[in-house]
Amino acid sequence: MSENTFKLNEQQVAGFKSVGAIFAESETDIAGAVKTFVELVTVTKKGNWVNGNFVESAEGKPTKVADYWLWVEGSEQVKQGYADTKGLVGLDNDAVKGMWKRFTRNVAELYSYTKPAKPTEGGKAKAEQRSKAQLAKEELAKRDEEDLQAEIAELSSKPSKENVKRTSKLLDALAYKQKMANKDFDDEIKAIKKEIKDHVTKCDDLALLQDIANMFD
Repeated sequence: MSENTFKLNEQQVAGFKSVGAIFAESETDIAGAVKTFVELVTVTKKGNWVNGNFVESAEGKPTKVADYWLWVEGSEQVKQGYADTKGLVGLDNDAVKGMWKRFTRNVAELYSYTKPAKPTEGGKAKAEQRSKAQLAKEELAKRDEEDLQAEIAELSSKPSKENVKRTSKLLDALAYKQKMANKDFDDEIKAIKKEIKDHVTKCDDLALLQDIANMFD
């Protein structure tokens, strides 16, 4: 998608504006608005994750990700829908800016979606190179942590140019493995929090809600 040619169709414009309008009407129950926004910016592409950014690649696996141009153009329509509903003139004001910060915070908390990196043709070759390196690191990270540490220790005891190079890759894979383990733990916590939040939002049993509130005292 080119920066000069990309344009939302009428249905997309209406969808994004409705998200802003819903958010303007009530911020206490916006799960539906957030879900609609996520669906509108999500596309399926082939590629891999590199340093937290998705890099398109013909060899990559199909993955659902947020599209940069849908996010950028869609955000303007969400803001417009919010401003129209609130009777605000223009989008460059504190009320709209504050709304967008709150909205994207909810998007991140509920779906772990953040604004994607802008695609650039100039960085495509480097991105593909990083993608191959990432795949190699992910393959190494599949090994047991003890196995990786044992090879690192063995290579470190026999210093050479090749061994130092190999050790660096193993250390990187080990750090990545530990990082992903922590991420899985954090994702599980987020999922449980979301489930609890959804149940509490739908609950109308005062006694039960009081019991839940007492649990956190």
